Amino acid sequence: MANRTYIITKDVNDTLFNKLGVSEIMTVPSLRGQIDRLQDSLIKEFKGVLSSDTQIKVFETSEISSSIQKKLTELARDGVGPISISLDRIYARYASAHLEVTRALDPATGKLSPPTNRPNSAPLQAQIKELALMIDFLKKEYPSKRIEVAMLDVGSFAGTTVTRIEEMLRSAGIVVDHIVLGISTPEGYEKLREVYKDRVSVQIPTEFYEWMELRDLFLIDGRKVPDSYSPNGTRVFMPYTEMLVEDASVPLQNEKEAIQICLRYNKEIMEILTSNGVNRDKIGEFVLLTDEAKKNRRAGK
Repeated sequence: MANRTYIITKDVNDTLFNKLGVSEIMTVPSLRGQIDRLQDSLIKEFKGVLSSDTQIKVFETSEISSSIQKKLTELARDGVGPISISLDRIYARYASAHLEVTRALDPATGKLSPPTNRPNSAPLQAQIKELALMIDFLKKEYPSKRIEVAMLDVGSFAGTTVTRIEEMLRSAGIVVDHIVLGISTPEGYEKLREVYKDRVSVQIPTEFYEWMELRDLFLIDGRKVPDSYSPNGTRVFMPYTEMLVEDASVPLQNEKEAIQICLRYNKEIMEILTSNGVNRDKIGEFVLLTDEAKKNRRAGK
């Protein structure tokens, strides 16, 4: 029987802290508690629109983050850990450097881009060049020490993004000694091991058929689009209500109900932020897929 485990990660508080830069999100118990209860409530309702045999497995951000950090500690040599390059700020705030990488979705065609820079960050190749310069400087400063590099990410399905980024780093002269992932299926892990052998490790091997982060179901984050900012400077993004069937494995017959759940919880969390005096403008605004793009996505083009 096919595995029917659906992973959901509770990352809303951390995402809001990243986007808004407001310490209250992380430090005021009453606000955190309100958002935590809202996350639990959404998970319960969202389960009702998934296939009836689905089992939801929930992970806290801290659980994944601490597992990656523990592995970095194990990789230390003579008390010195590797230079860590993370592909995600939320799950590895402690990394030596962060590569602001994502994939963009064209609202006109529905096609995903290769890895590209996140909004409001330097082009990917420029970021990688800066990393190469930093690593080269450290190697010259400490010639007697072996400077190792670890690439970190929250997890991987098939390993496509991890492989592409490693290739880009290698092309810039950065040798990745370790690839540390939080979560992956055993199948995905084995695919990566075929390429990277013992250099890759998964901290929480888990069988699952789908994985969503709550920030996407609350519609406070989504896919980058080619024109990431409106004329007035507001960030725009593609909400996951545009792709719940394709990217969240919601059965087609339940799509409308799932969209309404996400929109309702988006409204609730915005009201919570406003009532607590939090400026929510940096979250951004939605841009929607064209009818042609929706057809392309449904057809797998």
